[in-house]
Amino acid sequence: MQGICLHFPICLYYNVPNWIVYPQGAFTTSPVKGLEIGPFSEMVDFEAFQLIFNGIQQLLSLRICLCSGLGHWNSLPYQLMQLSALKHIHICDFGIEALPHRLDNLTSLEVLHLVRCKRLQHVDFSDAMPKLQLLWIQDCPLLEDLSDGLGNLVTLQQLTLWNSKKIEHLPS
Repeated sequence: MQGICLHFPICLYYNVPNWIVYPQGAFTTSPVKGLEIGPFSEMVDFEAFQLIFNGIQQLLSLRICLCSGLGHWNSLPYQLMQLSALKHIHICDFGIEALPHRLDNLTSLEVLHLVRCKRLQHVDFSDAMPKLQLLWIQDCPLLEDLSDGLGNLVTLQQLTLWNSKKIEHLPS
């Protein structure tokens, strides 16, 4: 799989049911602009999943990351928060209860998709992402409130909420 990343601008690691260990250093020489990782078998634990991201912060060209997890993983890989040049991130199927504050390190982020994060209850934008233009939240049934810091997203052009039935109001 390492060769895929070395020769193409988009690298896909998709539907890897028997994933055990990712070859370390595969990202170090890659001119990758887009990366899709997941979904994974229920047999993969979070520690093994996090090994995939070793060296990812060296991908200075990475602009798009689509990352699928498992519903019982209650955090995101910390390495994702170090990709300050990332413009688009798609976070899917994680068991996070809140958006990590470290996501604010993604100062170039323009598009944030949160999909099927079934335990997500709280999204706080008090330390706003200065370039965020599109926020898409889909199938996050426990999400109750978006008001914390939503007004700080001064460049936000589109907010899409899909199947997030507990949200009762949005700030004006």
